[in-house]
Amino acid sequence: MLSKEIQILYENYLNAVLRQEQDETYWRILADQFTQWSQAGIEVIYVLPPYHPDFMKRMQKDNPELYRNHFKMVERLLALSLPNVRVASYLEGIPGDDGGPRYWNDGVHFTCLGAIKMLAPLL
Repeated sequence: MLSKEIQILYENYLNAVLRQEQDETYWRILADQFTQWSQAGIEVIYVLPPYHPDFMKRMQKDNPELYRNHFKMVERLLALSLPNVRVASYLEGIPGDDGGPRYWNDGVHFTCLGAIKMLAPLL
């Protein structure tokens, strides 16, 4: 069932969500917000969540440019790190992830265990 869910979401995401262009205006807004939080001494951890490993493999195979663009986005986000503002990317996967239902509900929604594996090291 999980495999079927991953495929359905992949098709939906590929034809809509993943095709959206990233507007530079929103990058500037995010960078400005990070600067404001940092200057105010507010601790922020910006977490970039993963996709299911099979979802990512299919994206890499079917659309390598889109796959590469995700990692370019990660580089841009990491460059926004400031004092008090950290960026944590899990685009390469959840630590210990076996790709099974213990970690995943479908291709983009991880379970509580998946969230714990990502968030616990950040606290």
